[in-house]
Amino acid sequence: MGQVLSDEGQVPTLVITSTAVRARTTAELANEAGDWDAEIVLDSNLYGTDADTAVRVASDARDVERLMLVGHQPAWSTLVAILTGQRVEMKTATVAVVEFDTDQWPGLTTRQGRLVAVFHPLS
Repeated sequence: MGQVLSDEGQVPTLVITSTAVRARTTAELANEAGDWDAEIVLDSNLYGTDADTAVRVASDARDVERLMLVGHQPAWSTLVAILTGQRVEMKTATVAVVEFDTDQWPGLTTRQGRLVAVFHPLS
């Protein structure tokens, strides 16, 4: 997925990931594969979280042009739905790209995003 996001011009400037080994490893491998220069931050709030907590984690990001959250189901499908109003099946390593009309993460609220792309890993 790291290379796919690079090819699509969707490289994050900051990655906030769950502290779970699988999520952290996924973030690190994507960063390496895409040849990104993204900072990776571990956040225990994303481990076993719900969508509302994920929104709060995202809204705490400061001065970030493109943010990536890495975490777990079932929160991620719900997160995409509450941010965009659309349903997406978030299988392992799926990336949903959501755009917002604001460049300010603080104060991020639900249903203000647009789902612009979904990338599923090759089987």
